[in-house]
Amino acid sequence: AFLRPITLSTAATGVDRLQAVLKEDAAALAAESLDSQIALCNERLKELSAFEHRMQSNLRLSAGVEVAEHRLAAAEAELAALTQQQEQLTITSPGIAVVGLQLKQPGDQLSAGDAILELLDDAQRTICVRVPTPSMGGIREGLKVTVLFPDDLRREGVIAAIPPQTSGDGAETDIPELPLQILPCGKLWPSLAIGSRVDVVPPRS
Repeated sequence: AFLRPITLSTAATGVDRLQAVLKEDAAALAAESLDSQIALCNERLKELSAFEHRMQSNLRLSAGVEVAEHRLAAAEAELAALTQQQEQLTITSPGIAVVGLQLKQPGDQLSAGDAILELLDDAQRTICVRVPTPSMGGIREGLKVTVLFPDDLRREGVIAAIPPQTSGDGAETDIPELPLQILPCGKLWPSLAIGSRVDVVPPRS
């Protein structure tokens, strides 16, 4: 439409005007072609992005990633349940001590009140003695005695308490015995294994 006035106008006979119009038309065509190419590139990019997403999904399926993720989630849930169950089945001691003897083994049937372990308080060692009742003359609570350890090492102990009832458990004779506990006093006692035998010498009357 804009070419007709130029061609019909007697004043527009210059070649420059015609070249300028042709350059403008060529620029418009180039811009339109560039827009078309950009649109095609965008469509191609969308297709490639969708293809990449499909390829990643196919790779995850072929490599078993989703199956592994499901198994991992199931294992983590099972681990959490077992941890909670273990916490519910754990029995804690009210005091701090060293495990001496394990009285029950895994799989043993237990009743209410059964002892599972024997705990030893290594910080407060005592000596347990059984004194026949006929020999209790002069034995009283708080009495100091001499304790003979191996290598003729002598230390002092004190009778902690005298129980009101005799015990015949483990006695070789029928003579009633009183179980006494002797606590350390004076110099430190040597470190011996729990259950070691020592000699206790009462003071001379």
